[in-house]
Amino acid sequence: MAAASPAPLPTATAGAADSAASGLGRAIERTLGLANSWVGKLTAYVVAVTAGVYAFQKFAEPLKGRPFWILVSLLAAPLVLALVFQAIPELVDRRRRKRLTEIAGHLQAGYFQLAPREDEASFTRADGKHEEILRWLEQRTSPILYLTGLSGSGKSSLLAAWVLPRLERTVVVRLRGYQDPVAVLEQELLRPGVIWQKPTAETGGVRPLLERACRSIRPRRLLVVLDQFEEFVILQDPDRQQRFGQLMSAMREQPIAGLTFVFVFRNEYTGLIEKLALPPLNQNTNWKEVPPFTESAARDFVQASGLEVSDELLRDVLREAAEIEQTRGIIRPVTINLCGLVLGRFATGLPRGFRPGGLVRGFLRESVLLPPIRDLAPVLVPHLITRNVTKRPRTVAELAADTASDPAAVRGCLRVLGQSDRAIVRPLDEEQQTWESLTTSSFPCSIPSWGAGGCPSGEGSGPGCPGSRPRPWSWSWLWRQTAEEIPSSS
Repeated sequence: MAAASPAPLPTATAGAADSAASGLGRAIERTLGLANSWVGKLTAYVVAVTAGVYAFQKFAEPLKGRPFWILVSLLAAPLVLALVFQAIPELVDRRRRKRLTEIAGHLQAGYFQLAPREDEASFTRADGKHEEILRWLEQRTSPILYLTGLSGSGKSSLLAAWVLPRLERTVVVRLRGYQDPVAVLEQELLRPGVIWQKPTAETGGVRPLLERACRSIRPRRLLVVLDQFEEFVILQDPDRQQRFGQLMSAMREQPIAGLTFVFVFRNEYTGLIEKLALPPLNQNTNWKEVPPFTESAARDFVQASGLEVSDELLRDVLREAAEIEQTRGIIRPVTINLCGLVLGRFATGLPRGFRPGGLVRGFLRESVLLPPIRDLAPVLVPHLITRNVTKRPRTVAELAADTASDPAAVRGCLRVLGQSDRAIVRPLDEEQQTWESLTTSSFPCSIPSWGAGGCPSGEGSGPGCPGSRPRPWSWSWLWRQTAEEIPSSS
C-alpha cells in the first residue's frame, strides 16, 4: 500500500510570510537610515535633553540638599552618553573614510624631485618662465649677464633642463661656485670635444685661451655659466677671488667677441656681488630673475603630476607651503616638490605623522629615524650647510674627519639620503667622493642663535645679505629640532 504524501503548504501562506519578512526588513532599513540622518540625530539629542530635564524635575525633591555637581551630572549624562557612543565613533569613522580617498591616481615617475632637473623631456614649468629666459639669453649679447632668484626657485633646473639645451649656435661651459673658476674653466676649454677635438697646446693663461676658443668656434658663441655663484663669494679663498676678479676686470675693459658669462645666484646675495669688479645689474637688460610659483601655478603643477589629490588636502598642503615661505600666494618649486614627494608615497591618504601642517617635519623625522643611519645622519647633514644657510659641498674624507666617523659609514649614510625617494643629498662627481645637500637651501633663512655671525657682511641681518628678514625655518634648524625629539620618542 503506497504511503500517503504530505500535503503541500499553501502558497498564499508562504508568500505572505516572505512579504512580511521583506516589509519588516525595509522598515528596519528605513528606520536605521532615518536614525543616522541629521533629522534623526537632532531628534535623538532633543529627546535626550528633554529626558534629562524631565528627570531633573522628577527627582528635584529627592535630590534636594545634594551637591550641585550631582545635579549637573544627572542632567549631562544623556548628552555625554550620546557623545561617547555615537558622535565620537562616527567622527572617527568619517575621518578614516575621508583619509582613504584623499589620494588616488598614478604619479608620473620622477615628476616630483628635489635635485636640479637635467631631463628636458620631462621638464615643465607652470608659469612659462623657462621660455622667457630662453628668449632673453638668445637676444642678449652683453659680455656678462645675471640670473637670480630665491633659493629653490628653479634656476638650475630651468637652465639645465630647458634653456641651455635649446640655445642654438652656442657652446656652453658650466661651472659651479665652489670650484676654482679660473682653473676649472681652463680645464674645460682644453677638454677634448668641448672646443677642439684634440688637446691644444698651452696658451699662457685663461684669457688668451678664451680668445682662441671664441675664434675657433665662430660664428657660434661661447657661453660660460657659473651656477651657485654665491658659493664663490662665501667659500673661495682670497687668492682665487682675486684671480677671478682680475679676469672679470679685463672682460669689462676689453670684452672678447662671442663670449658671455652668466652668473647664477640667490637674489639675497645681490648686495655682496655688486661689490665685486662686475658690471652693475640692470633689470631686463643684463639681469633676469626667476620668480617662485604663484599659488595657482603650484596647484596646476601638482594636478599635472598624475596624482588625484582631494581639494581639501591640496588646499592644506598649499597652506603649509605658504607658511614655510612666509609669503601669501608665493611658493617656491622646491617646496611644492618636497610636498609632492611626500604625497606621492601614499596610495590612499596621509598617515598620522604626515598630516598637513607637518609634511616637512614628518619627512625629516622619517629620514632621521631610518634604522641604518639614525645615529649618523643628524650629525652629518649640518656639515653640508654653511653658517649662511647655503650649500657646502664636502668630500667623504672631510665629512668623516668632521664627524669622527668611519669613511665607509659616511659614504653609506650619504647614499641612503641620496636615494630618489628622499634626495636630501647628491654626489657631484662620478667617483661619488664629493657631496652636497640638495634641500639645505630649500629653506633659506637665518638661525636665530647665530646672531650677527650668520651674515658674512657682519651686519647680522640674515643669510648672507644685509637687510634680509630672519625667518624661523631652516634646513639645519629643522634637522636639529627633529634630532632633539628622537631620544624622547624612540
